[in-house]
Amino acid sequence: MRASAAGLWPSDLASPSAAWPSGSDRSALIGVISVPLIETLSKRFSTAWLCRQLAVARSGFYAWRQRQQNPGPRAQQNAAITTEVQAVFDRHRGFYGAPRVHQELRAAGLKVGRHRVARLMRCSALKAKTRRGFRPCRNNGRKASGVAENLLLQDFLP
Repeated sequence: MRASAAGLWPSDLASPSAAWPSGSDRSALIGVISVPLIETLSKRFSTAWLCRQLAVARSGFYAWRQRQQNPGPRAQQNAAITTEVQAVFDRHRGFYGAPRVHQELRAAGLKVGRHRVARLMRCSALKAKTRRGFRPCRNNGRKASGVAENLLLQDFLP
């Protein structure tokens, strides 16, 4: 079963059995859809009932909520590094990709890996702009055809 950026493909929803994915697609969607939904609906319904209906383990829901309230040390480091990455990215007007941002952070004394910088940039939707390369004019229209007209009547032959 495929999952698009917004959820399921419309063709997948044609049959009622395909309305909810299974396997790895389902586990990917659990944290994105179900757990925040349980959080918002828990004021109106029992958390245990919501977890049962959405096939989410109650312990998993409470673990997710705990992580949201008290992020671990790695998540805190990632947040700090992300602000640094954003600052470097903005300072260079969005032209620096992960290798160059990593190089800048290392020069500033921050010990961080290039792949971690790349992952944090992906999560923050920071993508480097590419400069457009030189393209010679290929217009063979009426303005670029042949030699220009001699408007000054200059004699170029000796």
